[in-house]
Amino acid sequence: MPRLTQKEQEILGWCALGKTSAEMAIILNRSETTINFHIANLRVKFGVTSRHAAVLKAIKFGMPLLP
Repeated sequence: MPRLTQKEQEILGWCALGKTSAEMAIILNRSETTINFHIANLRVKFGVTSRHAAVLKAIKFGMPLLP
């Protein structure tokens, strides 16, 4: 199971709720580029090519997903 930062965990939760990068940027008061940076890190850590696949792997590992 990958070790995630607090921000990565938070963004993963918003991804699980179906939020776009633009929506997360507004919610978290960050730039969309910053959000995409964290999503890219999540994809690498989970070894997947999409945010949706990262969410599915997190569910498989039993990780909490609520932001």
